[in-house]
Amino acid sequence: MIELRQVSKTFNRNTPNALTLFSDLNLKIEEGEFVTLIGSNGSGKTTLFNLICGTLYPDSGTIYFDDSEITHMAEHLRNRSFARVFQDPLKGASPSLTILENLSMANRKGKPFDLGRAVRREDISHFRSLLSFLELDLQDKLDTPVSALSGGQRQALSLLMATLVTPKLLLLDEHTAALDPKTSDRIIELTSKIVKDKGITAIMITHNLKQAIECGDRLLMLHKGEIVLDLKGKEKAALSVSSLIERFDRLKITGDLSDEMLLSDN
Repeated sequence: MIELRQVSKTFNRNTPNALTLFSDLNLKIEEGEFVTLIGSNGSGKTTLFNLICGTLYPDSGTIYFDDSEITHMAEHLRNRSFARVFQDPLKGASPSLTILENLSMANRKGKPFDLGRAVRREDISHFRSLLSFLELDLQDKLDTPVSALSGGQRQALSLLMATLVTPKLLLLDEHTAALDPKTSDRIIELTSKIVKDKGITAIMITHNLKQAIECGDRLLMLHKGEIVLDLKGKEKAALSVSSLIERFDRLKITGDLSDEMLLSDN
């Protein structure tokens, strides 16, 4: 599905502030996998997403998607197959447009835009059904501007928009970090259901160890640009927050973990 082969990336090259984040990184995500990605601050999680999306290009190495090389493919071309939900709820939808208008635009992804109506009335019942599934009382607010929604409602809408046209790869970039615990749990529940029901290949960055353990079927830990933990199957199923922290301690990186990660079993 998505594979990085010997990928290297250095920032501020040829300056006193040069930082080599990735050096010959190898990673392969199989089709249909739901991977949770954790790591200390500065470990390279978001940079990894940026390399996959084409926001950044590697200095060396190759990136493959569906067995085709995409190392230097433009970001907008990758977006035909990829979808990304960001940490900031403001980034997922246009605040000046209504819920209906945002959903209608998302529903046209990958299709040519013509001089017809952007909002098609025949889609309204379908959108209402999808919004009802969110259980956030949005199904009767189609004409409400997104700017009037709460952060949790915006993020749920962003998730729905990102998967309205099923992507081949879904990147979830700490998409619950800005939400309160109750809303975060609801968004995680929705995420797991959507990914499972649609069979989407997904990678989710999270600082919440409990979420990392309970979601998906594979867990990766990044530290200083290296994959220091890769667990799936029975090994992942047997994890607890405390046992995971013990593993980090053996890797001598517990001191680099955020308070949110260390307290995420509360």
